[in-house]
Amino acid sequence: MTRTAGLEITHNALRLAIFSGSAKKYTLVDYREEPLEGETPEERQAAISTVLGEIVAHKENQRMEFVTCLDARQSIIREISVPFTRDEQIAKTVRFEAENYLHAYAIEDVVVEHLKCSSTEESSRLLICAAPKTKLKVHLAELTAQQIDPGVVELDADLISGPIGPDR
Repeated sequence: MTRTAGLEITHNALRLAIFSGSAKKYTLVDYREEPLEGETPEERQAAISTVLGEIVAHKENQRMEFVTCLDARQSIIREISVPFTRDEQIAKTVRFEAENYLHAYAIEDVVVEHLKCSSTEESSRLLICAAPKTKLKVHLAELTAQQIDPGVVELDADLISGPIGPDR
C-alpha cells in the first residue's frame, strides 16, 4: 500500500497526516501535531528535523510521498474579474491580469494560482493567490534539509476548493 503524507509547517507548529491506500480509498493511519520552538532559523530547522526524522525513520514511512502547503498568511489573496470565460484563456492571461492587483511584488517574484468562482456570458470572477517565490524557496529548503521532495505544494487557502488529485 502506498503511503502519502500531508505536511503543514506554520510559524509555530508542524502538522502531519499519514494516509495509506490507493487512489480509490485512503485511510488515515497517523496524525501528529507538534509545536515548533526556536528563535533562530537554525533552531527552527532542528525542531523540524527532530519531528520529521522520527516519522521517516519508520520502515513503512521511508518511501512515503509528500504533499505540503504554504501558509496563506505568507501570500496575497485577491478577488478579481477578467473578461474571459474559457478556462484555457483564463490560464493564459491570469498572471497578466493579476499584476494590476499585486502592488507589493513584481509579477516575476510570485507564483500565481487561481480559482474560478463564477462566470457570466462575458466575464469570470476569480480568486487569485500569489505566493512570493522567496517564501516558497524557504519552505522547500526546510523540506530539502530533511531529504523530502514534495510532489505537490499547495497554498493552504486553495485547499478549500476541492480535493487534491491528478486532474486538478
